[in-house]
Amino acid sequence: MSFIELKNVTKEYVTGEEKVFAVNDISLNIEKNDFVSIMGQSGSGKSTLLAMLGGLTHPTSGKVVTDEIDLFKLSSERLADFRREYLGFVFQSYQLIPYLTVLENTLLPLIPCEYSKSEQMAKAFSILDKVHLSDKAKRLAEELSGGEQQRVAIARSLVNDPYIILADEPTGNLDSKTSKEIMHIFCQLNDEGKTIIIVTHNKEIEMFANKRIYLRDGKY
Repeated sequence: MSFIELKNVTKEYVTGEEKVFAVNDISLNIEKNDFVSIMGQSGSGKSTLLAMLGGLTHPTSGKVVTDEIDLFKLSSERLADFRREYLGFVFQSYQLIPYLTVLENTLLPLIPCEYSKSEQMAKAFSILDKVHLSDKAKRLAEELSGGEQQRVAIARSLVNDPYIILADEPTGNLDSKTSKEIMHIFCQLNDEGKTIIIVTHNKEIEMFANKRIYLRDGKY
């Protein structure tokens, strides 16, 4: 069995009398340690597919199974536990809290976990060192450049040591040089055993992936 399996997954929205299929009967397999790019035009269903992989959006029909866990058969509490254990999320808009420091933003996913303060700090500084930001731990997030903020977002996604990183247009707000720096971080994480799934419209990002998924009108 593959690490991640989508089985006839459909996500349907109804607007008035019209049905819109954001994702339309997609089946695919993703193995452990794959580096996957999900590509397509705006409105092709990329972000919706990523949201279902992350257990954030329920499919209208079909199954999403990760590590033999059928995500949408879980209770909301167990699904939250699954996301905390298995997944790290990185978004185009960074979604940092601007008035918190780099360190405080990185620590946020550890708040519900049963780690001591010293364990939390050790984990956060280890991850910040990985993304070359430990020297800016006490800076406010809003004081950083876009590339630095995205590196904080990556650090935050990694602090729980998840198996899978889900990234939605992680280089969308960055220049080409900074984009390559961010992608090299993802490549390093993939080399270390993380499964990486990135939504992008940037064909230059595609070269980093070993598996490519092209969507058009919600279909694969």
